[in-house]
Amino acid sequence: MGPKALAKHRRQMLEAKFGYTNESNPFGDSTIAEPFVWKKKNEVQKAAKQYVPPDSSTLKRRIEEKAIEIEAVKKRREEREKEEAELEEHRLQQAREKEQENYAEWAKKEEQFHLEQAKMRSDIRIHQGREKPIDMIAKALRIMEGQVFDDMSLLELTPPQVFEGMSVDELDEMLDDIHTHVVSDTQHRPFWKNLLIVAKDALDQARRKSNEGMGVGVVRRDATSGIPQSVKAEIDAFLAGQSAEQLDEMEKEVNRKLDHGGEAVDSAYWEAIQTQLPLFRAKADVLRQYSKAIARAREVKDQQLDQHHRDTALKMDLAGLLNIPDAEAGPGAASGPGAASGDDKTPQQKEDTRRPEDFIGTGVNPNYDGRYSPELEPYDKDDAPPPLPAPAPEPAPAAAAAASAGVEDVVAEEREVGPGPHSPRVRPMDEVKGLGVKILEPSQEYQQRMKLRQALIEQQKARRAVRLAAAAVEARRESHEGRGDAADLGVKKFSFDDFVSKERKTMASDEQVMEPETEHALRQQQYDWEDKYRPRKPRFFNRVKTGYEWNKYNQTHYDHDNPPPKMVQGYKFNLFYPDLLDSTKAPTYALEPSDTPETCIIRFHAGPPYEDVAFKILNREWELQNKKGFRCVFDRGILQLYFNFKRYRYRR
Repeated sequence: MGPKALAKHRRQMLEAKFGYTNESNPFGDSTIAEPFVWKKKNEVQKAAKQYVPPDSSTLKRRIEEKAIEIEAVKKRREEREKEEAELEEHRLQQAREKEQENYAEWAKKEEQFHLEQAKMRSDIRIHQGREKPIDMIAKALRIMEGQVFDDMSLLELTPPQVFEGMSVDELDEMLDDIHTHVVSDTQHRPFWKNLLIVAKDALDQARRKSNEGMGVGVVRRDATSGIPQSVKAEIDAFLAGQSAEQLDEMEKEVNRKLDHGGEAVDSAYWEAIQTQLPLFRAKADVLRQYSKAIARAREVKDQQLDQHHRDTALKMDLAGLLNIPDAEAGPGAASGPGAASGDDKTPQQKEDTRRPEDFIGTGVNPNYDGRYSPELEPYDKDDAPPPLPAPAPEPAPAAAAAASAGVEDVVAEEREVGPGPHSPRVRPMDEVKGLGVKILEPSQEYQQRMKLRQALIEQQKARRAVRLAAAAVEARRESHEGRGDAADLGVKKFSFDDFVSKERKTMASDEQVMEPETEHALRQQQYDWEDKYRPRKPRFFNRVKTGYEWNKYNQTHYDHDNPPPKMVQGYKFNLFYPDLLDSTKAPTYALEPSDTPETCIIRFHAGPPYEDVAFKILNREWELQNKKGFRCVFDRGILQLYFNFKRYRYRR
């Protein structure tokens, strides 16, 4: 086979197997069908007399080997492209799944936000006395979860009864509110769906009554189910009052009757019952959960009432035993400046502030004036009070007969002594115990008084802590809303513009202002509090301190007329956090590595609602002494961080 025949065979094979020609191929090679000849190699071999010209069979075999190699390379390329396509599809699938997860989390946060907003609106309306039925129903669900309110009152009627007395417009508004809770309140979504079914039925009934009142005509059939009104009334009376379990059993029975059929089965009647079963099932579920909420509210009311009674009883016992004025009387009831004294006291205050020995003295001797110990002395005959009257006989139970006899003996003995109080005769302890009197040792009585006193002190501390916390919250709220001075600092905060104008006036000539573009971009961050507060960047007014370094090299090559390049010698950072929620915790800063060893990142972190902010600075050692310019202060909502770099002196 000659060279021309080999070239033709090569062209035909390339075109038949691969579709390549000199004019059309993916490589743009116009000589792809021509055989490659290594001319330099052949010339060298010819000069060395080692060249052996290949025969036609060898050339043909080489062409076929090259075709097989090209097929293998093409196959590997196709497989590689297929693998890359599969990998790309896998990456896209992972991205889609991650996006779906993020969207699901975002949707969950949005639902929670709408639910919190709905709860807040309900609380505001209830607090202002303009609550709607939907607010009280939502309150009942929160009570059922265990939440306690100051006012645990609920609707006197059940939700289906409330719907019966509402107009068409009110029911339309109620449906919108229920739809909002169905979407946002995922925890109680079955309850809200059942309530939605009940509300829709009530709306249909209200519209039917409204049409009849307007003279539209008497409606013979129900608009929703198509059941005649007479049959529907009978079915409603039949299904009313059934529990959820009974309705489930009835549904199974109705389905069984309709499935088996027969001439004796009134299919229209049972289909009408089947149509009404979901409505009454929803009513039963709503009533069951609402009954749980009412029971829980009554239980909490009883507990609050018992606690109130116990607190009142404890207060009265302590006031009587320790002679402590009522805590509710306020600070004016205590002794000290501003307290009532002398003749300014009311008779009740004078009576309450008397000492125990005063009660004993005046109770025994009306002439007692407090100038001597209340010893019992006999009266004069003219001043003596009349003798004690004889007690009227009363029938006593058998268990108290001995005690009554003992008291009568004591009275009789006092009558024998004569008129007027005298020192009582000392009696044995056993005789006193027989009268049913509980006798305490001095140590026991002291411990009892100390326990009661400590309980009262703890109660007063708790009330004071609650009042202080409420005052702090109110002060912080007023501070955040910009009404008045800062409550926690007691001084007026600087505004950003006032501070910047003041600093520009005192700025040195070797200082330059850092523009806002110098802020270092951080990665997108997620904060735990961003669902409550909108994250924001703090405002800042930063400066760079520059100057000349007159080292030996600069002194040799530069002078004051031709100075050396300026070097960065320090920084002054001023960051503003006027709306920081917890102003007692100062913002912090930290140094992080940068992309080059000559620089580093300084990062400032504060609490909500501020995001982190960072700047790129030179990575050099700081001067940490105050006399060398170091300053780190957080005052009146402004964080100031000033520092200079150390200067090294080279010595021989």
